[in-house]
Amino acid sequence: MNVKIQKRNMHLSPNLQRLIGEQCAKVRRILPTFAPQDLHLHLTIEKKPRNQYETALVLTVPQT
Repeated sequence: MNVKIQKRNMHLSPNLQRLIGEQCAKVRRILPTFAPQDLHLHLTIEKKPRNQYETALVLTVPQT
Protein backbone atom coordinates (compact mmCIF):
# COMPACT_ATOMS: atom_id res chain seq x y z
CA MET A 1 0.00 0.00 0.00
CA ASN A 2 1.30 3.42 -0.92
CA VAL A 3 0.96 5.73 2.09
CA LYS A 4 1.32 9.50 1.88
CA ILE A 5 1.23 11.51 5.11
CA GLN A 6 0.76 15.24 4.89
CA LYS A 7 1.13 17.24 8.08
CA ARG A 8 0.31 20.88 8.69
CA ASN A 9 1.45 22.99 11.63
CA MET A 10 2.79 19.99 13.56
CA HIS A 11 5.54 17.43 13.92
CA LEU A 12 4.86 13.67 13.86
CA SER A 13 6.14 12.02 17.02
CA PRO A 14 7.62 8.51 16.85
CA ASN A 15 4.59 7.20 18.78
CA LEU A 16 2.18 8.70 16.25
CA GLN A 17 4.21 7.29 13.35
CA ARG A 18 4.13 3.84 14.97
CA LEU A 19 0.35 4.09 15.50
CA ILE A 20 -0.19 5.07 11.85
CA GLY A 21 1.96 2.11 10.73
CA GLU A 22 -0.04 -0.31 12.89
CA GLN A 23 -3.35 0.98 11.53
CA CYS A 24 -2.08 0.73 7.92
CA ALA A 25 -1.18 -2.91 8.60
CA LYS A 26 -4.77 -3.53 9.74
CA VAL A 27 -6.11 -2.01 6.50
CA ARG A 28 -3.80 -4.30 4.49
CA ARG A 29 -5.17 -7.35 6.34
CA ILE A 30 -8.78 -6.26 5.76
CA LEU A 31 -8.29 -5.72 2.02
CA PRO A 32 -6.20 -8.73 0.93
CA THR A 33 -7.89 -9.08 -2.48
CA PHE A 34 -6.09 -6.04 -3.88
CA ALA A 35 -2.41 -5.99 -4.74
CA PRO A 36 -0.43 -3.76 -2.35
CA GLN A 37 0.72 -1.47 -5.17
CA ASP A 38 -2.94 -0.80 -6.11
CA LEU A 39 -3.95 0.62 -2.72
CA HIS A 40 -3.27 4.30 -2.01
CA LEU A 41 -3.80 5.86 1.40
CA HIS A 42 -3.55 9.64 1.80
CA LEU A 43 -3.57 10.92 5.38
CA THR A 44 -3.72 14.61 6.25
CA ILE A 45 -3.22 15.76 9.85
CA GLU A 46 -3.53 19.41 10.79
CA LYS A 47 -3.09 21.05 14.17
CA LYS A 48 -5.70 23.71 14.86
CA PRO A 49 -5.68 26.38 17.57
CA ARG A 50 -6.34 25.32 21.17
CA ASN A 51 -4.78 21.84 20.82
CA GLN A 52 -7.42 20.61 18.39
CA TYR A 53 -6.56 18.37 15.46
CA GLU A 54 -8.23 17.74 12.12
CA THR A 55 -7.64 14.53 10.20
CA ALA A 56 -8.65 13.46 6.70
CA LEU A 57 -8.21 9.96 5.32
CA VAL A 58 -8.64 8.96 1.68
CA LEU A 59 -8.27 5.32 0.64
CA THR A 60 -8.20 4.70 -3.11
CA VAL A 61 -8.81 1.18 -4.41
CA PRO A 62 -9.05 0.02 -8.03
CA GLN A 63 -12.44 -0.40 -9.64
CA THR A 64 -13.35 -3.96 -10.57
